[in-house]
Amino acid sequence: DAGVEANSIGYIEAHGTGTPLGDPIEVTALTKAFQGAGVAENQYCAIGSLKTNIGHLDVASGVCGVIKTALSLENEALPPTLHFKKANPKIDFEKSPFFVNAALTPWTEGRNGQPRRAGVSSFGVGGTNAHVIVEEAPAVESGESFRRNQLFLISARTDEAATATVDNLARFAASPGATRPADAAWTLAIGRKPFRVRRAIVAEDFGQLKDSLATGGGVTGVAERSNPPVQFLFPGQGAQHVNMGRAFYESEPRFRRIVDRCSEILRPHLGLNLTDVLYPGENADLEAAGNQLKHTVLAQPAIFVIEYALADLWMHWGIRPVAMIGHSVGEFVAACHAGVFDLEDGLKLLAARGRLMGDLPGGGMLSVRLPEADLMERLPATLDLAAVNGPSLCVVAGPRGELDAFRQELEAGGVVSQPLHTSHAFHSRMMDPVIDRFAAEFDGIELRAPRIPILSTVTGEWLTEKETTDPQYWAQHLRNPVRFYQAVATLAAERPEQIFIEVGPGQTLTGLARQSFDRKAGHL
Repeated sequence: DAGVEANSIGYIEAHGTGTPLGDPIEVTALTKAFQGAGVAENQYCAIGSLKTNIGHLDVASGVCGVIKTALSLENEALPPTLHFKKANPKIDFEKSPFFVNAALTPWTEGRNGQPRRAGVSSFGVGGTNAHVIVEEAPAVESGESFRRNQLFLISARTDEAATATVDNLARFAASPGATRPADAAWTLAIGRKPFRVRRAIVAEDFGQLKDSLATGGGVTGVAERSNPPVQFLFPGQGAQHVNMGRAFYESEPRFRRIVDRCSEILRPHLGLNLTDVLYPGENADLEAAGNQLKHTVLAQPAIFVIEYALADLWMHWGIRPVAMIGHSVGEFVAACHAGVFDLEDGLKLLAARGRLMGDLPGGGMLSVRLPEADLMERLPATLDLAAVNGPSLCVVAGPRGELDAFRQELEAGGVVSQPLHTSHAFHSRMMDPVIDRFAAEFDGIELRAPRIPILSTVTGEWLTEKETTDPQYWAQHLRNPVRFYQAVATLAAERPEQIFIEVGPGQTLTGLARQSFDRKAGHL
């Protein structure tokens, strides 16, 4: 059962061998099937057979009928049934839904507001009957209608071949009959196998492309290996800002749909439309919107939404991670994309997490340029280690007064430190009052094993099914220090050659990850 209404079928490609007995039996069976499905209208559906064009191709006749029907949909026309003069008198077309299509007929619209659909029949000598429903493809929005710039990819086996490819592309770009830039970019990206010598150029039109080709513009390089593994890095709070991802929101319908959908899901939890805060209008107060995003109650959902939509876009483009690392809130994004919980549940959890943490007394965080061991020897009992981001880069958290005093002490000892722009002392004992309350938010939420491996920034090791399905892991997550450096170091030891994509605003995590990898690898 194709799940479509019989009266939405506008054409039948019949087996139609032209025999005195076979054709009446086929039309009678079709009539019985259509009328049995509630069709009362007569002679509205065209019927024909490719055998009047090319004869009977035995076992290939069915697939040829499918090809003809697909071409009819593509060209919005039904070809005539050749040599048809009058119907077989044993076929009662007047009391059937069908008429023989005897002339070239336009086929531009479906029936009853439905897409154009056709049925294709093929019968075997041994009694095997097959019937396929074919439907027109949904309309695809033109790439040029929403994307201002296009990415043109060039690859070849050798430098000489790359030069020849560039010359050919330049001539094509200068020709008056050149296709649309979006189509050319798509063909270059999808229609060719990638080779070692590569070049990438961003251009708005063929004029810009031609100029860039002539001046050696774009990015060039040699791929030493094909398709190295990709890791997604998801940053946490502090990276958010007004208009983050706006270029994608305005140019990529898929990204925009996800952001808008998430905003609608979050509306009852936040009491506002998050999209309006992320992307204020022309006359809006940008400073006021920025101040809103500084509060963790909005910062956490905002980071989650943008990173989730951006990761979805990367994967839609064919860039799929073999593993993921999320810094603090970013681990929730990774978990959602790995299928640990559904998007709706993830948004609900982040809204609750931000609300609970936002209700706590304010605090602060301080970045300190010391290894963890050295820092712990100096750290006052009133402060907590909140993050280990690099071999000599940690973060501490606690009351602002205690942080200020510790900063002065560090400065006196020649240690560099920098206050972070946060509203609270995240990943510290100041989060203790909400741990159990956040764990309760998981009631009724199904937690599953990750489909994509995740490196935990709580343990610095691979996240296990036991951990992902335990609400206490996610509750303690907001209290325990973020061990980003250990997580990246684990990955570096197991997989020394990687490509990292920072899926979110800024490049902070990419810079931190470089400290754990051999920079000669060239993949960071």
